[in-house]
Amino acid sequence: MKYDCSQWLNRHPGGDIILQYNGLDATDVFKAMHGKKAFKILKALPHEKSKVESTTKRIQAFRELRQKFIDDGLFETSVPWYIYKTVTCIGLVVFASWMVFNLSPTSFFSYPLIPLILSAFILGLGWQQLGWVAHEYLHHQVVEDREWNTTIGQFLGNVCSGFSIVWWKIRHNEHHAATNVIEHDPDIDNLPLLAWSQYDIDQVVERFGEKNKQLVYNILQYQKYYFFPLMCFLRVIWLIQSALLVKDLHLSTNKSFRKRQKGEIITMATHYTWLSFVMLRVFQLGQETYDGSIYGGLMYFGIFLLISQCFAGISLALVVFMNHYPIEKHGAETLKDGDWAALQCVGTLNVTKTNWPRLADWFFGGLNFQIEHHLFPTMPRHNLRTASRNVMEFCLKHNVPYKSVSPTGGVKMIFTWLEKISNLCVMDES
Repeated sequence: MKYDCSQWLNRHPGGDIILQYNGLDATDVFKAMHGKKAFKILKALPHEKSKVESTTKRIQAFRELRQKFIDDGLFETSVPWYIYKTVTCIGLVVFASWMVFNLSPTSFFSYPLIPLILSAFILGLGWQQLGWVAHEYLHHQVVEDREWNTTIGQFLGNVCSGFSIVWWKIRHNEHHAATNVIEHDPDIDNLPLLAWSQYDIDQVVERFGEKNKQLVYNILQYQKYYFFPLMCFLRVIWLIQSALLVKDLHLSTNKSFRKRQKGEIITMATHYTWLSFVMLRVFQLGQETYDGSIYGGLMYFGIFLLISQCFAGISLALVVFMNHYPIEKHGAETLKDGDWAALQCVGTLNVTKTNWPRLADWFFGGLNFQIEHHLFPTMPRHNLRTASRNVMEFCLKHNVPYKSVSPTGGVKMIFTWLEKISNLCVMDES
């Protein structure tokens, strides 16, 4: 069937992402990203029969695999597991804040900086873990009612963590629809600080001008050295991007997004309100410890802020950047063959080779099984490991790459890839 979505475009909850598949076969990506209500809406849109095209054996096999997982109950959620996960992740943030308010100048042998630093690490870890749980709610993995998923995701993302769920939807849905596809996946557009492909190098002049070409090249030549220091501020970068998007949300052509601006502002303001109280107490503790000195307050404030934000940033980056960035990127023509499942596998990397599998599941938020998550984004985290056995068999049988590395191997791949792209700058200079 061919559907005319033009009248639905400005009301689509996922934004204008559907334009990426204009005129292309969106069967599998639609099934992967939508629930029952979306299918009802789709049927109500203007449509007509299209010329029947035979699907490849691989595409058909993937659809059969999806149906098998549905029949086996792998898309069904364990509500007690998600209650436990949600409560414990919120608990990390609450506990870290509780520590701050219960410290005094006499704490830890009259040296409260040590437990304060510990609380900063716990807060950063809480933000990282909340990121994965909010991600799962917003992928509608948890409850059947999508509005409830969105509401809880907004609490975990906006209130607890400070991110905008509208910013997330716009960016992350496009990433899932066209993973590692140049000009379609916003996650791999990190110029001028990071380049991930020859395309990025070629874009330098067009985007920054001939006069700035050498400057950008000089910066990119050192990207493997400053990558991880830069990634310490990934959370801060995301917070800024969220705030800038929400500020201008009333200008969006998407009615669904415009309606959410007020709620986004209120929930994000709530985050900065409770965090301000925590940071004020940190400042006061520093003053009290150093006999009312404003410098003592500023020192404690700066240390706590830097550790909590940077630990959260690098913890998020270790997961996010390992799964897609150090592998080949692809042009838009890869979307045309309709083999969406193969595209996900080609552009995705698992991090499952470890002697500590359950620890990896926890730290990575299940995204160590990134291939399975990309093929079945609405599948609950606790079922991804079970699904991986069949996914690996599917890939081997149908000549699709199923790439997996260890955590240390993934870090090495990032360094190697960054160096490889940096060398393109040197080659171009010559």
